[in-house]
Amino acid sequence: MTLSSSATKIEHIGTGSQDTFPYPFKIYDKDDLAVYEDGGHTGRPYTVSGVGNDNGGDVVYTASVPSNGVIVSLVREMDYVQEVDYTAYGPFPAETHEDGLDKVVMQVQQLHEIINRSVRFPIFADNVPKIVVMSFGDVVNDKILGFNSMGVLSLLATTDYTPGNDLNMDGNDILLNGGVVLGRNNEPIISGLDVAGTTVIPLIKINIDNELQPLVLLQMGGERIELTGGVIDALNDDLILRARNAAATGTIDILKVNASDQIEFLDIVKLLNGGAVNEFSIDGTLAGNSDLAIPTEKAVKTYADWKYSASRNTLSGTTHTISGIPAGITDLEIMLAGVSTDGTSPVVLRLADAGGIEITGYACGALRDTGGGIGNNTETTGFIVTALDAAANQIMGCLRLVLYDAGGDGWMATGGFFNTSVNQYHPCGGWKGLDSDIVSVTITTVGGTDAFDAGSFRIRYK
Repeated sequence: MTLSSSATKIEHIGTGSQDTFPYPFKIYDKDDLAVYEDGGHTGRPYTVSGVGNDNGGDVVYTASVPSNGVIVSLVREMDYVQEVDYTAYGPFPAETHEDGLDKVVMQVQQLHEIINRSVRFPIFADNVPKIVVMSFGDVVNDKILGFNSMGVLSLLATTDYTPGNDLNMDGNDILLNGGVVLGRNNEPIISGLDVAGTTVIPLIKINIDNELQPLVLLQMGGERIELTGGVIDALNDDLILRARNAAATGTIDILKVNASDQIEFLDIVKLLNGGAVNEFSIDGTLAGNSDLAIPTEKAVKTYADWKYSASRNTLSGTTHTISGIPAGITDLEIMLAGVSTDGTSPVVLRLADAGGIEITGYACGALRDTGGGIGNNTETTGFIVTALDAAANQIMGCLRLVLYDAGGDGWMATGGFFNTSVNQYHPCGGWKGLDSDIVSVTITTVGGTDAFDAGSFRIRYK
């Protein structure tokens, strides 16, 4: 679509009975639409229709409705993200591309609407002074924000204030030079009086590297934070951060440097979306299945990577088993390299669960194309890997099993093996149901008496 409208918000006036309020612009997600009542987010439940519709839709209150005269504002508020990801040499869908462009324009429109509500200097103003953004907390009472005689935006007292003089704020003097906190030549920019009110103590300065540098110790809740050269310096397993609880009846220890010189969080970290975290886990098995642990990159890689059996297993005798497969795997590959026997019985692969090696219930087969016709074998005692029944023929290849039904432990198999002795390829596949997790894999022959005289086999899983 083209985006011909610049509208990002619409306002309605509540009647006390109206429950449906339309919006005339497109949104891509219901969370892209914010609902305000008299300038504040509504606390009433509502639904949003028209998601993805070029002409918008409706906000419908599902319980109480806004009172008569209440201004209901519907505003498009999108996250500033770009979620379209093209793969090199992959498809380039026009609709996806156009939606991505539309979202960018919508974000620009959103910023334009915000800027239109901001205080701005005229375009022809040449020497626009710096505007210092300040956080005043509770000290803004009886103060005004305005431009001083130098044209700088400043916090001004309502009475008896002259730029260059001390500004009295609740009994604490803050030295203002021209209405802004100004430090030059490595001079302090914030100073305070001592308890006796007789000595000025430098608190913060801008150093020669243009860095903000605290000059004193910071006392918080009885615990000392030592600021040395502008950094927080905590020694001997000291607490470095504490906060009051929500009820303001006690304190919560948050952060310290432990005896191993590591930053240590002392409480659960709660995320903005409501989740909580209490550790970064290095467990590559993710066995804890925790809602509170974040795995490290290495732990995730360890969990997702293929795990191999300890070594290649050289074959001899009539059977060979690889055990120690952990519970919970969903993918298993069985690899054969140069395997041959001294007889003509076909090679099969058998699975074992907690009940032992399964020797029945397989549904599988293998083919071969000799150039003169198609040969095939089917088998129920194991996964058959070759349709050629000849002594000393060497086969190489892989059989992959994928868990199909976690509830019934059904495994789908597909693979292929090449007979290097006669230059033939043998595709194979099948299915086997188990009662529980796979614990081992066994290679043998259908008859069980032919001996392996060459080759090796190995498995990997995840």
